Amino acid sequence: MTQKTGKPLPPIPNAVHLPAGEVSVTRQKGLQAKGTAGLFLWGERSIVIDSGLGRTAAWLTLYHEWVHAVLADAGVTELTKKMEEDCCNAIAAALVYGKRQP
Repeated sequence: MTQKTGKPLPPIPNAVHLPAGEVSVTRQKGLQAKGTAGLFLWGERSIVIDSGLGRTAAWLTLYHEWVHAVLADAGVTELTKKMEEDCCNAIAAALVYGKRQP
């Protein structure tokens, strides 16, 4: 069976908008060398994504960090670290691959 690639993903935006306010998005070198592809900096309302990531990986990382921001804004604090990371990964994958549907 041949897998369809669907529509290409757009460039990463400079900001995302949440009900509690805007979150800036920047790219930075060297995050992967520190063991992460991205970060959500709650106090700064900023998402930082490793600049070495390709477009699909960057979108997965953006959505993953976006979910952290959504959860923080909603006051969700009772998830274990593993549960939160698993939720962020699952939602990010659904959003990225859902956008790629023809």
